[in-house]
Amino acid sequence: MASTTNDRLTRATPFYTMNLVNSALFSILPGIYVVASLLYGLVFGAPKINLVKTAQEESSSNPRRTAVITGSNAGIGFATARQLVLHHNVDVMLACRSRDRAIQAAERINAEAQVTPGVLSRAVFLHPCDLSSLASVRQFATALKEKYDTLDILICNAGVNSSVVEGNRTVDDLELIFQCNVLGHFLLIQLLLDLFPKESGRIVTLSSVAHHLVPSTASFDESYWRQLAEGSAGAIPVPYLGALIEDSVQTYPPSKLAALLLAVELNRRFYDSGDDKNTRQIRAFAVNPGAVASNIWRSFPWIAQMVMQRIFLSTDQGCATTVAAAVGEHDKDVLYLQPYWLPGSSNNKAPFPVFEMMGPFVGYNVTQPRLPLDGGVFAAKSLWNVCEEKIIGCTKE
Repeated sequence: MASTTNDRLTRATPFYTMNLVNSALFSILPGIYVVASLLYGLVFGAPKINLVKTAQEESSSNPRRTAVITGSNAGIGFATARQLVLHHNVDVMLACRSRDRAIQAAERINAEAQVTPGVLSRAVFLHPCDLSSLASVRQFATALKEKYDTLDILICNAGVNSSVVEGNRTVDDLELIFQCNVLGHFLLIQLLLDLFPKESGRIVTLSSVAHHLVPSTASFDESYWRQLAEGSAGAIPVPYLGALIEDSVQTYPPSKLAALLLAVELNRRFYDSGDDKNTRQIRAFAVNPGAVASNIWRSFPWIAQMVMQRIFLSTDQGCATTVAAAVGEHDKDVLYLQPYWLPGSSNNKAPFPVFEMMGPFVGYNVTQPRLPLDGGVFAAKSLWNVCEEKIIGCTKE
């Protein structure tokens, strides 16, 4: 029997299956690499930090822009909102599930903005946005459209990395991690597309080093994404680590690959194809913020959180890739940014995952992500179709 296109694309996919050997490698090697790179830096000098110029550093004034950031009341999202307001002339709408926490976050940013010379932009809270409830996402979009008729930047930042503690089903009867990380953001993108200016727009999705760790047996067809969305794919136990991360290994890495694939498909539809097929030019990026000591680890044991606080990046460092994607200037073929220095003479090749887990912080580093062998085109189209099926109730080519 002749092989199908999907068979050919997935027979030797460049992903990793989390067996005992890989679990050990990806637990031990990052620490060894960090120590080795620190010693290298002491001998040859630390790598150069690459950050986007602030509005204050630019010779010409940047235009005032508007942005929506999900999950922006704390962690990386808050740091991103703060940077955009204080340093990049961006008014930021905080899209968060907690009204009280979002209001407090906006007040903190605005208090700092008011005493910073030359800063006119502000943080705003309009309405709760809980990605685990599709009705909440729709309500947020409605509230936003009632007050704003344009949007320049959408940052899909919020995420869940474990459903063991928080429960694995949403009110929409979908798998929690996949809905919060993928489906809720897909719906928000669809609802806000018509607010982007015809000539420009940025959508940033937060991926992760975990996108390297999608099971190597994944088919990437519609049935694969549908099973993840419905939570019917079954558990993939990790040796000796037990149920704490079974669901995370099953769903979290594919959800972070899906964030990358959404950027691939958005660019194909609204950027790469140009004006011949679309009325809008929207550019999408996916970013890895790095290993960041943020509240996404709140379900982990306290001793693990304590260690993370000491060896992971700060949230100010972790937002560097997101800020660069949102407001930086990049070549046309740039898709993915991550925050670490990479060894080797060609610094933008898809690295061994260890080098993207931890290492010397360089701000943002343009890197080729790990995608299926066709560049992710088949997987991205399949994912898009399933998202439309689950969210909008129709499937399109």
